[in-house]
Amino acid sequence: MTHTFYQELLSDENNGNCIWICNGCKKAIPCVRKVLNMVSLITNSQDTMLVRIEKIESQLINMGPNSQLNTEFELDQAI
Repeated sequence: MTHTFYQELLSDENNGNCIWICNGCKKAIPCVRKVLNMVSLITNSQDTMLVRIEKIESQLINMGPNSQLNTEFELDQAI
């Protein structure tokens, strides 16, 4: 049975062991939901890291150019 990509995203059938048939490329793509979940996790992880980097950058900017950087700089909290 062929699903469109959108139908596949909405379906909860087969315990996630779904196959989406790509009509354009004529290939079966297994477990598309799992692939999309992994892409989502990677994207969220990147977003989280960017937020943390921005926090570190703002702390460095707030410290000013003439301040001495403490090696105990609250990286643990930022990370």
